[in-house]
Amino acid sequence: MVRYSCLDEAKHNPLIYLIPFYKGIFHLPDFRKIILSIYLFCNSTSSFHFLSTLYLDRNQFNHALSSERGNILKSTLSRLGVATIVSGTILSTLAPLQSYAATSEGTVNTPILNVRSDSSTSSSIVGKLTEGTTVDVYTVNDEWAQINFEGQKRYVSSTYLTIGSSMTTASTTSASLYVAEMNVNLRSSMSTSASIETVIPKGSLVTHLSTHGATGSWYKVQFGTYTGYVAARYFSETSPSFYASTTAVLYDSTGSGASKIATIPEGAKVTYLDSLGATGSWYKLEYGSLVGYAPARNFTATSLAPEAVTTYYAVKNVALYNSSGTGASKIATIPLGAEVKRVYVNGLSSSWYKIQYGDTVGYAAARNFSTSKPEAVVKTTYYAVRDLVLYESSASGAARLRTIQEGTKVVQVSDANLSDSWFKIEYDGVTGFAAARHFSTKAPEEVTITPYFAIRNVAMYSSSAAGATKIATIPFGAKVEQLSQSGLSNSWFKIRYEGKTGYAGSSHFSLKDPEVVVKTDYYTTRDVVLYNRSDAEKVKVAVIPFGTKVQQVSEPGLTERFFKIEYGPITGYATADYFSKTVPSDEQYEEERQVRIYVDGNEPLNVRSTPEVTTANKVGTLSTGTIVNIKPIVGSDWALLTSGTYSGNYIHTDYVVPVTTTPPATGITKKVSYTSYPMTVRQMADRQVAQFAQTDAHRYDEAYLPRAWVSVNGSTGKIVKSEMTVVSGLGTALKMTASSSSSSLVTIPYGASIQYVDRYTSGSTVWYKVKYGTMTGYVTPSSVVGTANILSRPILTSHAYGQINTGETVTITGQSGTYYTISYKRPAGHNIRVFDNTWRRASVDDLLPYVDPSQIDANSRSFYQFLDLSKSAGTTATTLNKVLTSKGTLSGQGQAFVDAASMYGVNEVYLLSHAILETGHGTSLLAKGVPVDKDGNALINSSGNRIYPERPVAATVYNMYGIQATDSNPLGNGAKYAFQQKWFSPKEAIIGGAYWIGASYINHPTYKQNTLYKMRFNPSSPGTHQYATDIGWAAKQTTSIYNIYQSLDAYTLNFDVPKYQ
Repeated sequence: MVRYSCLDEAKHNPLIYLIPFYKGIFHLPDFRKIILSIYLFCNSTSSFHFLSTLYLDRNQFNHALSSERGNILKSTLSRLGVATIVSGTILSTLAPLQSYAATSEGTVNTPILNVRSDSSTSSSIVGKLTEGTTVDVYTVNDEWAQINFEGQKRYVSSTYLTIGSSMTTASTTSASLYVAEMNVNLRSSMSTSASIETVIPKGSLVTHLSTHGATGSWYKVQFGTYTGYVAARYFSETSPSFYASTTAVLYDSTGSGASKIATIPEGAKVTYLDSLGATGSWYKLEYGSLVGYAPARNFTATSLAPEAVTTYYAVKNVALYNSSGTGASKIATIPLGAEVKRVYVNGLSSSWYKIQYGDTVGYAAARNFSTSKPEAVVKTTYYAVRDLVLYESSASGAARLRTIQEGTKVVQVSDANLSDSWFKIEYDGVTGFAAARHFSTKAPEEVTITPYFAIRNVAMYSSSAAGATKIATIPFGAKVEQLSQSGLSNSWFKIRYEGKTGYAGSSHFSLKDPEVVVKTDYYTTRDVVLYNRSDAEKVKVAVIPFGTKVQQVSEPGLTERFFKIEYGPITGYATADYFSKTVPSDEQYEEERQVRIYVDGNEPLNVRSTPEVTTANKVGTLSTGTIVNIKPIVGSDWALLTSGTYSGNYIHTDYVVPVTTTPPATGITKKVSYTSYPMTVRQMADRQVAQFAQTDAHRYDEAYLPRAWVSVNGSTGKIVKSEMTVVSGLGTALKMTASSSSSSLVTIPYGASIQYVDRYTSGSTVWYKVKYGTMTGYVTPSSVVGTANILSRPILTSHAYGQINTGETVTITGQSGTYYTISYKRPAGHNIRVFDNTWRRASVDDLLPYVDPSQIDANSRSFYQFLDLSKSAGTTATTLNKVLTSKGTLSGQGQAFVDAASMYGVNEVYLLSHAILETGHGTSLLAKGVPVDKDGNALINSSGNRIYPERPVAATVYNMYGIQATDSNPLGNGAKYAFQQKWFSPKEAIIGGAYWIGASYINHPTYKQNTLYKMRFNPSSPGTHQYATDIGWAAKQTTSIYNIYQSLDAYTLNFDVPKYQ
């Protein structure tokens, strides 16, 4: 007989196995009383569960229990008697229950295996197992295997089960420490089909709890807050001894308000006690007599190799930092004379030392240490780099002692208690304190001051470097002081004018005080148009014939491109290139024609000031292949140059060949010339990419972002990669507050790295709060770019389409491994390097088809990007108006384009095509007219909706060529420029814009970008002075140009094609 006491039933109560049997006899009254007696005497949870199951429901059981309680308690049955009755009357009728245990493991060897309730194919299917699943097996015969399935004994066909060796019981040993040798899944049970609780990263520590399986193939482990099962083959046992891989802080807890209880130096040995956090990111450690918590990333199981150390002494108060990198934090100050240990580290810059100062280890500038112990007081000679104040102390509000003039020699006295930003100074018998930034150990150079006079209105700049800021205008005749400066180019002067010091071109000054008005005799070298003014609103007042003597009148502020001319009683303005100080000859000329320079051996051709060879009349040379216009002298081998830099001078006609070819029966003259450039096509493409080029060719392609750089919530992601880079060519000001009027802490140079902290919006203006070195301030989004690359493929080394700034929000559109696919539109005001769905950074392979002329068919539309835009097409306003039909505000403006072309030497077909493309066929907001306030600020947004309703409309402006409509704010910038140029009608915008295009590109004296290709790619200086960033801009411009030319009956085409090595 098997007996059970009430005290054992929680663990061993067999009644739960007899429920089906008991339900069959529970209708007997005497049996119910016995069972209720068991409950009242044992009064345990398991008895309650058993008894209530036999009733139809728990309410029925409670009612029965209440009604029987009194009668049962009056019974003379003792607790022992009840147990004896139960044992003898009920349990003696049953065979003793067996304790079943699995004897082996089995693995499913078929794709799907049915699990049945009994060992028969007619029994019900209670579940299914997939191939590879491991189960515990109780018994096996020829046909069936009894297994454990979801806690129940079930049956499967033994044919489809591979039986392993005899199964051991789970071995449980004292907890050991194991390390993951790769990323491993932690599962809810011992099966590869079991649910994954989490992923244990490679190198993470787990606590081993027990071993399972016939061969010990599974471990039960604890990882952070998780407990589950892992494949044993991916783990190896490790020692609880760890070492600090860097200086680490030991805290009293892992919470955000934890207190520091110790600093663990790099290399120190600690004892691992436990892992905490969901992913084991914190360790519980024993360090000496202390027990605390520290980030797991700061420790390694490998002992650090000992490093050589040398004793050094601080030669001044020295700041000790937590690293040698930009943005490191100060962790201590080492006083003058303090002894430290220098720890030698491979790969550390020679300008930095790794220093152990007491228990603190950090990094400091090498120049601040010596192997010789310094004297108590060190005195060093310095020079004042500017006028400065000497104070009684370094404290705020200290009394002024005196002023020290720029260049004055002083003595700096070491003071161990003084901040690095202050110097203790001895000067003229007085000892005081001054800011350290005002001194240099280098003696100032002796400055020579020379008086000069401005011979025209002159711009003064903040420096002589490209991109310097204009700080003043020096008027014609003003006296200035030229300050000598070693190393300054001869083409620049350092100038002091009215208390300001800056830089200006040396050619604009003379030692002699100029007269108020200077008149110089000149002669016209061709028929010259004289205008009433020199700006875009000029009107023709006369034509001065070739060879006429006139007087050029000096005028302060007049651009070098124009002369002010007195022609008889008329005073006006004309292009300066059309005048010469020498009297032109009275030769007779043949009709003007275009020729190519050709000299054997590719030698240059000499240009002469007169039609003869002398030792003194050579004025320059023209390279072989150059296309020029000439007028041959009748009866001579010489010709007058009528175009280019040397217009009005002469070349010999033995060294020119015609370039005209007339296609049969078309009436079209096509002239093609070639200009050579000293680079390969690949080099050209590389230089374009280096300066940033963009394309819309990939606008439908996926863009990939590493998952580690973004925090995701649903379909929205926020960029969390904090590093950013300054991309403004002049650097960017770090402002004290988020305001353009705020004081600047420092100018952060181009290319410098900064750390994003937060973003701040002031009105409609966004500012980034950033950290630069030890300083924190604000910068504008346009001056910086994030370092989160958006990639063309899900590979970190693939081509980057652009970057996205820290803190920006993207749309998550999908996932590929460790990358998300994203969508993002570049906000207005952000730098062009920022990624955009449509406009993406182009690769070299994207650029090659556009920059390689050999890939462009000479008979194609795209070939028109080599059309010489400085030459007229010879068309009429009537023809142009046909093209302009239904072109919005451009309709009927044919005469404006003809006039603009004639006035400024720009091909009229190109002007019309440019305007059509930039204005969306005359329908853009800038073409339809933008209302502006009195300062030229647009009063509508990019959707055409009114903004700033409190401001009255001062004017409506037009911009037909998108001039100054930069990518950051095209509408606002384009409208403001139009207001400044007074483009208050479509005609004024067409004519005025033509002047800007001609002067800035096509007829520019330096760049000479007279083709669409040159305007886009500038092969003379790739990457600089380029009209657009779209790599397809030049080719796109050709559509309208080509179509307009096809509507003409006869015309001349002049092409200038680049030729690369």
